[in-house]
Amino acid sequence: MKNLLALTAFVVLTVAALGWYRGWYHVQESGVSEDGHQSINIDVNRHKIIHDVHTGEKKLHQAIENHTATANQHAEPTSQDPVFSER
Repeated sequence: MKNLLALTAFVVLTVAALGWYRGWYHVQESGVSEDGHQSINIDVNRHKIIHDVHTGEKKLHQAIENHTATANQHAEPTSQDPVFSER
């Protein structure tokens, strides 16, 4: 249970840091009013989030395809492989 809580905290902090770095949201303090209330505004840029996620998906798919193509080129069996030799 502790591990699940630690993993959840790690994911939340990572997404928060990545979102701040990528400009997905901005946090602004509006100041303190006369009655002592403090106001904080959080501006979320949904379009940038969606664009970045789609760009990341495309790059991930390309990386997987490149890795699979490279692995297939190196894994082509030859007649000299001991598995394919006839006895």
